[in-house]
Amino acid sequence: MNVGIAAPEPLCLACGARDPIRSDDPVWPMGWHCPACGQGAPESEGILMFAPKLADTVSGFDPVFFARLAETEAAHFWFVARNELIVGLANRFFPSAKRYLKIGCGNGAVLRAIAASRRWERLAGSDLHSTGLKLARAHLPRDIELVQMDARAIPVVNAFDLTGAFDILEHVADDEAVLRSLRAAIAKGGGTIIAVPQHPSLWSRADEIGHHQRRYRRGGLEGKLRRSGFDILFSSSFMAILLPR
Repeated sequence: MNVGIAAPEPLCLACGARDPIRSDDPVWPMGWHCPACGQGAPESEGILMFAPKLADTVSGFDPVFFARLAETEAAHFWFVARNELIVGLANRFFPSAKRYLKIGCGNGAVLRAIAASRRWERLAGSDLHSTGLKLARAHLPRDIELVQMDARAIPVVNAFDLTGAFDILEHVADDEAVLRSLRAAIAKGGGTIIAVPQHPSLWSRADEIGHHQRRYRRGGLEGKLRRSGFDILFSSSFMAILLPR
C-alpha cells in the first residue's frame, strides 16, 4: 500500500476550496474556517457540525435508538462477531493503514475495536446524528476526532488510508453519493470496508423500522463500488447461519 502520497485537505462544502494541513494536525480543527470564503462549521459540545440542519432528524435512522444500542453493542453476539470480522479484514487487506475514518460511527463501538487493534496515526468517526456522537465522545479516547456530517459530502480529500461504513448505505437513498465521497476521502493506495444487509427477499418490518432504503443483491454493491472508482479485493456474505432454511 502507498500511504501519505498527498497531504490531507479539508474541503469547503460551500465553495469547494481545499486547505492542506500537516499530517499530524487534526483533519477538522475546532474553529476551522475556509481560507477562501470564510465558511466555517458550528460547534456543539466539542463536535463540529457540517450538516447541522440534518442533525438528529429521522433521516435514515431514528436517533432515539442510540441509547438502546449502547446497552447491547458491547455484548450482543451479532455486534461482537461483526467487530471481529471488520478488524480481521482490516488486518488482512490493509495491514499498513495508519489513518482510519468510520462513517456512521454511532456510539463508537466499532471505533473502539479498531482503535484497540493496532497503533494508528489518525482515527476519526462521523455520524449524521450528534446524539450518537456525544455518547461516543464519552467512551472514546480524546484523540479520536468526531464530527457531524452528511456522508454524501465528506469535507476532506486524501486524508485516510482506510474508511469503513457498516450497515450505513442501506439507510441512504443515494448510496453511490456516499461511495464517491468515501473514495475522495481516501489517499492513493487506500481502501474501504463496507457491510450491508443482503437478500431483498428477506425484507421485513424490521427493515421498515430501521428506515432502510433497500437490501442488496450479490453483485449490486460491487457494481456501485466499481462505478465509484474502487477495485474489489474481497466480497463475501456473513452471518449466513441466521438465514431461514
